[in-house]
Amino acid sequence: MTSVINHSIDRLLQAARECREVVRLGAVRVTMLSGVVVTAAEEVLRVVSEGGGMRQSSPHVRKVTTKVGTLAPLSERLTK
Repeated sequence: MTSVINHSIDRLLQAARECREVVRLGAVRVTMLSGVVVTAAEEVLRVVSEGGGMRQSSPHVRKVTTKVGTLAPLSERLTK
């Protein structure tokens, strides 16, 4: 759902136009978005470079959830 927030969904769907299948989760009336905020970037990069996944990265990220419509537009968030 990050692609919806950062307005890249159209480009991604265009790039996937020749794919056999394309799945977009949450396409029906999305009311909440969830993800993670990296709190220790170097540690996450180390975990990823070692082939680790979310389990190993979890001490270095913060899980977040927000209701749709509570985020400021991207242009406003980038200027702050």
